[in-house]
Amino acid sequence: AAVPVLLVSLGAEMGKIQGIRDWRGAGIATAIRLGLSVPVAFVAGRALGITGVTLSVCVLQFAMPTAVTPLALALEFGSDAEFVTGAIFVSTLASVVTLTLLLTFLH
Repeated sequence: AAVPVLLVSLGAEMGKIQGIRDWRGAGIATAIRLGLSVPVAFVAGRALGITGVTLSVCVLQFAMPTAVTPLALALEFGSDAEFVTGAIFVSTLASVVTLTLLLTFLH
């Protein structure tokens, strides 16, 4: 039941915001999440001796957009939920391109 509750929370937060107020911050968060995590996952996987399809799946998991869990933590602990919502939105949009490129590369 946690996933539907988190998705409803995300929808409620997205309904509250008028737009992304900090595009630069959301872009940096997205670049770190979608850009930096892929080489880190690849290097770590190779260092651990992971190869083939298993390595591809691990790298793909690291390349996924920002999850809803950070929003739940931001809401719970009184952090900037609007920024987190923007980062989730931007990383989800950007992942359409990055995941397509990564899947092409991993294939």
